[in-house]
Amino acid sequence: MLGKLFILAFFGLLMAFTLQVFLHMGVNKRVYNHRPGHCEEVKGIKHGSEDIVLIESLGIAFISSGLFYMYERDSDVRGKIFSYNFSETEIKADEVPIRGFARLESFRPHGLSFIEAGGVLRLFVINHEYPSFTHSVEIFRYNKQRKELIFEKTVKDEKFIRPNDLVAISADSFILSNDGYSQTSFGNVFEALSGGRYGSIVYFDGQNSHYIQESSVSPNGVILDRTRKFLLVSHINNKLIAVYKLGEGFKSLELVQEVPLDTLADNMFIDNTGAVWLGAHPIPKDAAGHMASSDDLTQYGPSQILRIDFSNDWKNWEITEIYSDDGRQLSASSIAVYHKDQILMGSVFRQLVHCKISDKKVLRARN
Repeated sequence: MLGKLFILAFFGLLMAFTLQVFLHMGVNKRVYNHRPGHCEEVKGIKHGSEDIVLIESLGIAFISSGLFYMYERDSDVRGKIFSYNFSETEIKADEVPIRGFARLESFRPHGLSFIEAGGVLRLFVINHEYPSFTHSVEIFRYNKQRKELIFEKTVKDEKFIRPNDLVAISADSFILSNDGYSQTSFGNVFEALSGGRYGSIVYFDGQNSHYIQESSVSPNGVILDRTRKFLLVSHINNKLIAVYKLGEGFKSLELVQEVPLDTLADNMFIDNTGAVWLGAHPIPKDAAGHMASSDDLTQYGPSQILRIDFSNDWKNWEITEIYSDDGRQLSASSIAVYHKDQILMGSVFRQLVHCKISDKKVLRARN
């Protein structure tokens, strides 16, 4: 009798888990295309635009391309940094030359951040070296006249376990997210389905690293708000973003708010009004299939761009879906940057897409 009850309980739990996985992977979801205006693919990029940072003072964006993330890529994929000038009429991206960097052949960029201080612009880049999949942060200085990046230094640390994104604090300090622990695609799938706290958030002070969240569920994108007092984190497998108050010396986090999204939240951008722009993956099963075969053009993942307007105390918010696509125009959106009625939208492994906003209502929050 007890044996039968045990078997029934086991199969009941198995069915409940299977149903939970099906719902989490979006088996029952659909995506319908809509745009905020005219949108077109940006010329010059074809192997990904995973992260984008806007340099408001210059009216340009830097874009990371050629991501290597546990899955193999085609042999012609190379890690590169591109720039996009919002003031130019031609919709194209230009490769940024990198000087003085001896490991350019193995360079595979991921998350980006920057800081401007004393007239110097520095770009921080997470690098997953190919083919070893070892991790570091590369810091470059941008020469505005020659429009090139000059290598300054490499930062490595045992706490950079599987870094995804970062946010610069000073010329040599930053906050970094590890989105998991495993270094293999199989282990990554296990972590995602189990929902375990395999990720972490690290503060590097220029000399030493400190865990500010040692155990966390898939922290992905990280960004500071305009006051630089709050850290926003997209917990991708939990389908939410969290707002944390930063402690003294950037060495602790206090949870302020969690925003459920029912979509896989990737990287974030905060515009000059304080609104959060977010690239997301609305159907996880399609995103996973695309990422496992990233250079197979018959496989693509749907895209979703959200804009979140918060109240000053973070207690209330309004979410607007700015853009939605079945993956044919933009496959697996990872980031969206807004500048002067234009949106630049990145993807994990494929296109970069530019939209000119014609419907200004999408920019006005009602709260």
